Amino acid sequence: MVKDEAPVMAVDEQEDDVKGSWDGDFLEKLWVPMAVTTGLFLGVLLPPLGDDSDPAPWGVVSRVVGWTYFCAWSVSFYPQVFYNWRRKSVEGLSLEFQVLNCQGSLVRIA
Repeated sequence: MVKDEAPVMAVDEQEDDVKGSWDGDFLEKLWVPMAVTTGLFLGVLLPPLGDDSDPAPWGVVSRVVGWTYFCAWSVSFYPQVFYNWRRKSVEGLSLEFQVLNCQGSLVRIA
């Protein structure tokens, strides 16, 4: 006799389940405003690093844009990791992207 088994969900159904949850909505709708707000606060509140020879408003504008870019770039990788963890699958993750991203970061550091 066959034991009761949980029905196997198709990948599309799993994605719908993840996207329909509160956590999925939170990640999809709020990560950009949170990154922009964090960049704004860091750019305005933190003192300038190094030489601040820019004219009065442009030093602050430069710091705000720089911190906002850094925050948005840093946070941009988390939704994919979160979805993979929720789905228990790495179907949406490309190995080539990870390798090229790592190589690009190494080149930028050098």
